[in-house]
Amino acid sequence: MTTDPGSHLREPKRGLIILAGALAVAVVTALVVIGTRPEPPQTTGVAGGQSPATGPVTAPSTVPSTPPSTAPSSLPPSPSKSVPPSSAAASSKAAPAPTSAKPAAPPAARPSAFPNAGNTGVRPGVKLKARGDITVTKNGTVLNALDVTGVITVQASNVVISNTRVTNSAKADWGIVQTAGASNLVVMDSEIRGNGTDSMHQGIYNIGGHITVKRTEISRIADGVATNRGLIEDCYLHSPQVFDGDHVDMIQSTEGPPSGASLTIRHNTIINDELQTSAIALFQDFGVARNALIVDNYLAGGAYTVYGGEGDHGQSSNIRIENNTFGKDVFPKVGQYGPIAHFDAGGPGNTFTGNVFADTKTPVSLS
Repeated sequence: MTTDPGSHLREPKRGLIILAGALAVAVVTALVVIGTRPEPPQTTGVAGGQSPATGPVTAPSTVPSTPPSTAPSSLPPSPSKSVPPSSAAASSKAAPAPTSAKPAAPPAARPSAFPNAGNTGVRPGVKLKARGDITVTKNGTVLNALDVTGVITVQASNVVISNTRVTNSAKADWGIVQTAGASNLVVMDSEIRGNGTDSMHQGIYNIGGHITVKRTEISRIADGVATNRGLIEDCYLHSPQVFDGDHVDMIQSTEGPPSGASLTIRHNTIINDELQTSAIALFQDFGVARNALIVDNYLAGGAYTVYGGEGDHGQSSNIRIENNTFGKDVFPKVGQYGPIAHFDAGGPGNTFTGNVFADTKTPVSLS
C-alpha cells in the first residue's frame, strides 16, 4: 500500500463539520453522514419562480444509443471515508486549509491530441436560450442550445442534453443531476461551470443508472463528475474552485458499480491545479472498488493525481489504468506527492501499464 501523506486532505463538507466530533463508531458515522448530507433537487417543477423549459423536444428515436456493452457504467471506491458522490466534501479526515497560491511548477508541454477548450463545450455558432432551473420528467427528452442558470434535474430515462451551458446559481450546489431510477442520460458538447461566487459541489452528479458524458468542458467546481458507472470521454475538466469545506476530485467514485456495470474514463484532459485531492479518485467509501477503466487520458495535479481503488471494504478488482499521460503542469511530481496512490497491483484483473510522463515519455511506476 502506498503511504499517503495526502490522505489527510479529505475535508468534511459544510454542514457536516458539526457532526464530525459526534461520530463514535464507523457504522454510526456512515449513517449520520449519509442521512445528513444535502440531497439533490427532487422537485417536479421549476424552482425559484424561474420560467420552466418550454416543451422540451421528445425524440426517442434520435437519442444516442449507449448500451452498457459499449459504454460500461460503474463506479470504483477509494481509501477515504467520504460522503457519497453527491457530496463534494467526502471525508471525515480533516485537511489543512488549502493555500490560495497555486503550485509554482512550470507547465509541461501538453500533447495537442488531448481535449481542450477548442474542441469541447458548446459548438461554435450555436445560439443559446436563457433558462432557469429545469426538471425533466419525460423519457426521451432532448434539451438543446440552452444557457441555464441553476440546475438541470433529470428524473427520466434516455434524456439528452447537448450544446448547453449550465452555471450554478446561489442556491444550486449541482449543475446536472440524474436522480435515482433514471438512466441513460447523455451530456454532450456542453459546458458546466461554477459562477465564481458560490460553490458548485458537483458539475454532474449521478445517483441513477448509466450516464454518458462526451466533449464537455467542466470548470470552477469542487467535483467535476461524481458517478459510479458510465462513460466519460473526450472531455476537458480543469480549473476547480475551492470554497470553505470543499475537497476537489475532478472525477470521483465512492464505491463499486452494480453487477454487470463499469466505469470508463477515456481520452480526457483532467487537471486539478489545487493542492487537494485528485484528478481521478476511485474511493472505497461505501463498497469495494472494481470494474473501472482509466485509459488514454492526460492527467495532472491534486495531492495524488489518481487514487487507485484500494481501501477498507475489500480487495479491488478489474481496475485498469492504462496508456495515460501524466503531466507536470501543476507539480514537479505530477501530483503534490506523486502520480498515484492506493493502487493494489495484486488485485484480480488490476493493471497499471503503458502510463508515461508527458515530458520524458518514460514509464510511470507505482513505487
